[in-house]
Amino acid sequence: MNCKKGLVSAAILLLPVIPLHAYFSGNWYSFFHSYSFGMACGITSFVFFFYVLVLSARIKFLDRLIGQDTVLQYHGILARAAYGTAVLHILFKFYWTFQWNMHVISGAAGFVIFFTVIIVTLMFMLSGLCSRLPGIRTLVQVVKRKYPAVFDYSNLKFFHNLTVPGFLLIAVHIRFASSTAEKTSRIYLMSGVAVIALGFYFRHTIVRRFRMRSRPLTLLSVDSAGPDCVKISLGNPAQQLPGRKPGQFAYFRFRSKQCGFEEHPFTIANAPKDEGITLYIKNLGDFSGALSRVQTGTKVYADGPYGSFTPPVEGRPQLFIAGGIGITPFISILNQRDGGMKTPVVLVWSGRSRADLFLAQYFESFAQRNPEFTFIPVCTREPPFRRIDSGFLTDVIGQNNSFYVYMCGPAVFMSACREALLGLGISKENIFTEKFSV
Repeated sequence: MNCKKGLVSAAILLLPVIPLHAYFSGNWYSFFHSYSFGMACGITSFVFFFYVLVLSARIKFLDRLIGQDTVLQYHGILARAAYGTAVLHILFKFYWTFQWNMHVISGAAGFVIFFTVIIVTLMFMLSGLCSRLPGIRTLVQVVKRKYPAVFDYSNLKFFHNLTVPGFLLIAVHIRFASSTAEKTSRIYLMSGVAVIALGFYFRHTIVRRFRMRSRPLTLLSVDSAGPDCVKISLGNPAQQLPGRKPGQFAYFRFRSKQCGFEEHPFTIANAPKDEGITLYIKNLGDFSGALSRVQTGTKVYADGPYGSFTPPVEGRPQLFIAGGIGITPFISILNQRDGGMKTPVVLVWSGRSRADLFLAQYFESFAQRNPEFTFIPVCTREPPFRRIDSGFLTDVIGQNNSFYVYMCGPAVFMSACREALLGLGISKENIFTEKFSV
């Protein structure tokens, strides 16, 4: 995986060289002149914005190559890189000359749109920044309580899509720049970059949705599975998610006014060899809380499968660590291996109470059928009040630091477990996570 990430990173860093060569071929000596360097920053920013748009299109090739979690990481990093190089472009241009015209106005408007989208995304759509900065966290909580409808997830997602008109404005800015107009080849090159990015977006928003609607699933049942958790069964999956592997997820859109029509990602709990599709969904907000009221027979559209959270069936012993509803990918993985486990597996499932571990009896019976499997439930708020820390993990794995470790659950939970595992000598290359916040 690290090798694949390295190749993708290299490709991302090298692609801006193509348009830079088109602009500086024959006069590379001027590259670090402040005026030329400002132009180079603008070109690089445009290429990075191209990546931002393409990576949002859920390209399955990239998902299979490096995983959707990594794709989203690249998406965020490149958005910030695009913004940073755009700032440098503006600063150097202001240093030399400034005059309002349509060329400048289109670039400025696109920059403002991207800046606004990035700020709103960091504050209201990504929990990491808010959890690290108490002042911002408090501000976000106050604003969300005062204007809950405005900052609903579906509205934020719609607002995030303003990156498309922002990219169009920046493409116009690049197209009518004097340096681009000097050569027809530059016009074709930069216009082609814009067309490719918009083509991926069109495929994602139009073609993909048409395919989803042409192959709907049907909601068969909605049952209570545990505290604030429902089990949803869907039918007619054979033509919907071909090639699915255990541990993967998909995006689901319920055609019901009860929960709204926005897409949400959920891990598929049952194994690919099983009939139907089973989801276990925790009540974490307005959408998931409304799913218990959705009527059977409702049409459901699915896009997937995605994710690379599929452990090998043979090889080193494996340690699965689940926090709360993060148990879902492990249900699929273990169901697929039932009766034929080829490597030792230890599953540690942490919840506040025994009631939160709603499938504990299933895993206990699974252990009886599969001698290579061990199930260890952990309750943090019921006797014997255990937590997954260094001491606990030492008891689980002993001195054996050759485990492959797979974790799924809340980000804070996984971060604490990761630090404990590293302290016990588990290599970071052998720790795999599903962020559970895709």
